[in-house]
Amino acid sequence: MAKQTQKTVSERRNKILQLLIDEKTLSVEKLSELLSVSIPTIRRDLIILEEENQIIRYFGGAKIMDETTYCPYVPYKNKKEAIAFEACKYIEDGDTIFINTSSTALLILKFLKNKHVNVITNNVKAAFVDRDPNVSIILTGGELRIPKETLVGDFALKNIQGVQAHKCFLGCSGISKELSTSVLQETAINHKMQKHTLGSVFVLADSSKIGRHHSFVSSDLSKITHLITDKDADKEYIEYFNSLGIKTIQVDTYED
Repeated sequence: MAKQTQKTVSERRNKILQLLIDEKTLSVEKLSELLSVSIPTIRRDLIILEEENQIIRYFGGAKIMDETTYCPYVPYKNKKEAIAFEACKYIEDGDTIFINTSSTALLILKFLKNKHVNVITNNVKAAFVDRDPNVSIILTGGELRIPKETLVGDFALKNIQGVQAHKCFLGCSGISKELSTSVLQETAINHKMQKHTLGSVFVLADSSKIGRHHSFVSSDLSKITHLITDKDADKEYIEYFNSLGIKTIQVDTYED
């Protein structure tokens, strides 16, 4: 999809969501009339919105799923922001989640809205990010590693061991036949977070990291359930990840 076209799609879906919030329920024909687009286009938009748990479709129309969890489409130039925004869609009210030292995973805090979530992280920068008041930040503690401002070591590992998280969101230096990082001390943290996750383990990696391998292994791919990347990712690797049963989501980005 062309970049400018994706911007138009995002804006149109925002309008659909806002109309459904205002009117509670609308027919496909009425949405087509209000937005001056074809009925098939509206139907495609509604299918996507329903897949993202934003609306409920019924025969001939749709209604908003829950106004309190409405998550607007926002156009991004930055791949990392688009990936983090997508990741927020998989976080539910009441979740406890792990976030590692990844700058991409940290951006989740910027976009997480209207949900009560406990975030367990070894990223010291998380304490200083502007965030929704419903989001609680819990630092693992441990040895402070400069200049990345991350917490590592036995103390951090022991505290992670006392948590059972619903989901885990990991960034990486590279993902190919395995998940890898350039920092040895972070591998044990990443392993421990995965081990103490009850549900899905997400890898957040822009296309520059797909197919790359670094010195230290954070995880074998059998432990990864989801990969969120962008549309520029190497197609052969995407096919490989899919063949392993990893659900791969590729986001669109564009320039103004």
